[in-house]
Amino acid sequence: NLEFKREDNTDLEILWGSDKEEIAKVNDKGVLEAVSVGEVAIWAKVSGKKIKCKVTIKEVIPVQSIVLTETDYESCIGGTASLEYAILPENATFKDVIWKSSNEAVVKVSQNGMMSFVGEGEASVYAEHEAKKEKDVSVKSKNCVVTVKDCSIPESFDATLDNKSICEGDKATIQISNILPDEANAKSLEWTVSNPSVLKLTIDASGKKASVEGLKEGNASVTIKSKSGFSKTLNITVNSRVTSLRWEEDDFCMFVGTSTTIARPTAGGFRIFYELDYARED
Repeated sequence: NLEFKREDNTDLEILWGSDKEEIAKVNDKGVLEAVSVGEVAIWAKVSGKKIKCKVTIKEVIPVQSIVLTETDYESCIGGTASLEYAILPENATFKDVIWKSSNEAVVKVSQNGMMSFVGEGEASVYAEHEAKKEKDVSVKSKNCVVTVKDCSIPESFDATLDNKSICEGDKATIQISNILPDEANAKSLEWTVSNPSVLKLTIDASGKKASVEGLKEGNASVTIKSKSGFSKTLNITVNSRVTSLRWEEDDFCMFVGTSTTIARPTAGGFRIFYELDYARED
């Protein structure tokens, strides 16, 4: 833009012109209009003085396509990633793009293509070139379908019990291991006992370990379940604790080479059997 002022700061009358109006035109306000490819001299004349400016008019090469390197993407809440893309043809005149997300509650995308994964779900991310000048055209890339998961939720895990049969008042330990994915948090696991009157459950602060205590004789199970639907169930038997012992017979006789069974009843009513086999006289 050229401005001319008198010493008294009043505007001067300017005459504008082009030496090749088939290439470029200029109006009386100095606004240039490109007509065709080529070089042209634009001049301004003030008070008998004339100055020129050489102008080169180039052809607008429109964007024909925007190609994303990925059409599917998976990540976790809290992560970030950028999408790489290519504009074709490579010598397009205007290459600026605008990034958009179909669901900003799941994926937000900055204008340099950086995605931020903010919520669980699915969103389509794409780049768009908007026409800027005459002969330029608007072009939209294909969608990249982005799936965002809450990776703090375990998809799978192992659960082991160090003792499947305990007595009243005794304890056993349950250990959680091999949690997948690696980012998963065991604290989100839900623990339930099928029969709380038989078994008491105490969960460690880490969520990866728990102890069970036998309360009374019976059977119970512990189920560990993830919000993903994956679960493990462990069965535990609680036996009555032996409080007294007695022989059913205080004195009996056996013949050499024979065998018999003797029983040892407990206060809980069940018996532990022992097989005796006498091969010699004693």
